[in-house]
Amino acid sequence: MLKKQLRGLPKVTSNERTATTFYHGSPHKFSKIKPKAHYLAGGENVVFATPLRAIAVSSVRPWTDGDFEQGIVDEDPPYMLENYPGAFEDIYEGKSGYLYELSSETFYTT
Repeated sequence: MLKKQLRGLPKVTSNERTATTFYHGSPHKFSKIKPKAHYLAGGENVVFATPLRAIAVSSVRPWTDGDFEQGIVDEDPPYMLENYPGAFEDIYEGKSGYLYELSSETFYTT
């Protein structure tokens, strides 16, 4: 199994919780991001976003837990671990997606 460190990223700090910018990665281009029902939110309409740009970038292509393990250990930069050889190439190679910035002033977080 291959672990790819997202190089050049700063340590994760507690100020991420008070970020003024959130990021949303998607394989789709939107003129306006609209909340949609999602099973992780009990079927409620939501938009997922994160103050960690690298985590959002990983979402510009669809993948499942069968493809990668993703996480953060302590204050280290985020990591992604392939769950099978060639997962990075299968999911990302030669493909594109979109990264959106969302202001914390108009984005509700829990």
